[in-house]
Amino acid sequence: MDALQNLQAMGISLPTPAAIFANLLFSILGFVLWRYARRQERQDLSALAWALMLYPLLVSDTLWLYLVGIALCLAAYLRWRA
Repeated sequence: MDALQNLQAMGISLPTPAAIFANLLFSILGFVLWRYARRQERQDLSALAWALMLYPLLVSDTLWLYLVGIALCLAAYLRWRA
């Protein structure tokens, strides 16, 4: 427990379970989309898939993690249907 207090004193906090779930969910969705886009040779979907896989590394707030992930999924869905 002392190590956790030391990390918190340095300003480092552990992610919440909701943030971990969002990281896994959107990364897996991005990977599945990337596989589909690669087979269909759709560069637009491939770029959105990479964004879905990599953006959780840049966003630390859980609310923004979900908002950006949902927005990217919506964009991918709309591009897929077009």
